[in-house]
Amino acid sequence: FIDGWLKTGDIGELDKDGYLKITDRKKDLFKTSGGKYVAPGAMETQLRSQRGIAQAVVLGDGRPFVAALFTLERDTAEGKAGPHDPSAKRLVDEAVQKLNRGLSHPEQIKKWRILDTDFVVGDELTPSMKVKRKRIAEKYGADIEAIYAEKKPA
Repeated sequence: FIDGWLKTGDIGELDKDGYLKITDRKKDLFKTSGGKYVAPGAMETQLRSQRGIAQAVVLGDGRPFVAALFTLERDTAEGKAGPHDPSAKRLVDEAVQKLNRGLSHPEQIKKWRILDTDFVVGDELTPSMKVKRKRIAEKYGADIEAIYAEKKPA
């Protein structure tokens, strides 16, 4: 304990009843080039809870806007159709729009991309199914750069 606090590296909030809700990990916070701090964990959890979304990774550290990479559940029609199919794009767009309604403008996902591969334990995921951000940035660097090379969103 330091000054009465147990330093765990977690970020949380107190609910109306005074209970602590863990919302993210401090080490996962990132700051956009505009100076806005973004906690991606809660955003990713909400996106993964949407039908058809297998994985979501929110990006934006040092970048002008927040973006995301997605993988789709392969047993859905959209997942079987592939990442370039209009139905798959609609599915992700609806999930992003739903998430964005509850976020401030700088936190909102402005661009995204559907990957044609799944994340696997031992590569992009830990055994407890947490995303390995550094590995994803390495492996999908070209996809990430392509997102940010496109015309800047409004």
